[in-house]
Amino acid sequence: MKSTSRLRVTTKLKTSLRRRLIIGAVGFCIAIATCTTLILNFNAGDSRASEIDDEQQEIALQLLPVCSENPLTQKRWKIINPNTYDLPIQWDVYPELQTGLLIAHPGENFIITNTIEGSNVLRIRWQNKSGEWFDLMQPASAETCPSSGCYATEVVSYFPAKRNDGTTLPAEQQMVSKAIGVPQGNDAAEYVSLGFGGEITLKFADPIANGPGDDLMIHESTMGAKSCERYPEKAMVFASQDGCHFIYLGEACQDASFDLGAMSWIRFVKLKDISPVTYPYGNQTADGYDLDAIQCLNGTANTTPDDGLVAGSAQEVSQYVQGTRKNGTNIHPSRTNPEMALGVPQNDDLGINFVSLGFTGMIALKFDYVVFNREGNDLQVIETSYGIAECQIYPEQAFFEGSLDGESWFAMGEVCLDGELDLGAGVYAIQYIRVTDRSAASNFPNSADGFDLDGIIVLDDCPGQARIQAFDNITTPDEIAEIKMSPNPFRDISTLEYETGSVDERVNIAFYNYVGQMVHSERVKIPKNTRYQHPINGGDLPKGVYIVSVESGGQKQSIRVIKN
Repeated sequence: MKSTSRLRVTTKLKTSLRRRLIIGAVGFCIAIATCTTLILNFNAGDSRASEIDDEQQEIALQLLPVCSENPLTQKRWKIINPNTYDLPIQWDVYPELQTGLLIAHPGENFIITNTIEGSNVLRIRWQNKSGEWFDLMQPASAETCPSSGCYATEVVSYFPAKRNDGTTLPAEQQMVSKAIGVPQGNDAAEYVSLGFGGEITLKFADPIANGPGDDLMIHESTMGAKSCERYPEKAMVFASQDGCHFIYLGEACQDASFDLGAMSWIRFVKLKDISPVTYPYGNQTADGYDLDAIQCLNGTANTTPDDGLVAGSAQEVSQYVQGTRKNGTNIHPSRTNPEMALGVPQNDDLGINFVSLGFTGMIALKFDYVVFNREGNDLQVIETSYGIAECQIYPEQAFFEGSLDGESWFAMGEVCLDGELDLGAGVYAIQYIRVTDRSAASNFPNSADGFDLDGIIVLDDCPGQARIQAFDNITTPDEIAEIKMSPNPFRDISTLEYETGSVDERVNIAFYNYVGQMVHSERVKIPKNTRYQHPINGGDLPKGVYIVSVESGGQKQSIRVIKN
């Protein structure tokens, strides 16, 4: 009988190694060629050190070459972690410089690399608690993945959560490949569990069509074929064309089907577990939503037209209830067009490019795409007060609420003039926002008309990707500034050079790491017709590759920089 290789774990990981691998957990991929990894859950609360005692034995990882959608351009490997805890690993395509760091979660993990000339050999390295290094090498497979019918063919990301008793999901229930292809149609653990609050995103090999009736079928596995009322395993379902901008399809309880709604085609489906963790589940340990497969019901799409959806700002007025001036009279008609609150805000006082709510007035807006709750603030509110920028002087205030479906609302807080909003703890996503004037009438003259909303934009909308495509209603800069960063690579200080056009500009500067997390941000106001040089101190940033995003006047530009 062939024995399973085991590594004796006796001491903790060295601090220097852990520090290096924690950087990898944030997702830096330092490479000459572009490389991709399956996005994994980097929750420090589930760290390896907290889950391994000194007597626990570590089972060696397995590295397997697997098929790719197109082996001529990309290669794919599977890493199996048979342990019940995370393992940090280093990987590289030998001997070329495609390298990376990732956390191998229990179960299956995938690495995708660009195909290079000659042999494509992947090497992975990891270290046990005694400080011993282990490595595996495997050449890539030249096999093209076979068509599995109209089912999802790839897991893009997987963020498992805990069971309802707080324990970690078994490794066999974290095998993400079980969610690919046709459903197994049984309860023999041929599924991947999300855990309570976990999420997963899958991709179809080809775009799938929006046809008659429902377009998407989610196959879920529930032991014993119990009803939803008896076993409420639930998930929110989202769909996307590009893997970044999603629309909300609805809520699934066990098996469920959905229409694609505003999208004529999609390639990505995201599921977020919302199973009630306090439900008794027959006094059994429960694992949350158990995904078996995702199936398209109307075949692949023959064309992939632009559906006209716009990212980054509100695009639809769902309700407008006009208030009054302080003296009780109607607001002037020129200031009551609710569509002035749509699109990328001008954030200036040239013309009437806003809508006045009036005292106690309200407006509800809808985004074309879902706004996800990301790290830090999620939305920026732009209000117009004709050059008055201090709340103490002119305290126009509004109360903000968010909603995913436009029916159930939750409080987000108040903003005075311009401000930023965070979706808040426990909120996963919204697609609607409601703004109600809360200005104290006693602080204003009789002609005042309450909060003047110019627009609301998404702060962290697909960082590093294409610029926001949105319209402006009144005045936009007629030049697009050129940006440069020098030196690049840099060690501590890098200077942004920005040349403005014919109008003053408010410029948002943000640094994003390799996995799209914003790690640094600034906002500066630059006069018109100015060549502006702005030093940025990146001395505290870890070494790696960053995307610097510079946004002004609805235009977003990005530049790649390297921190040495």
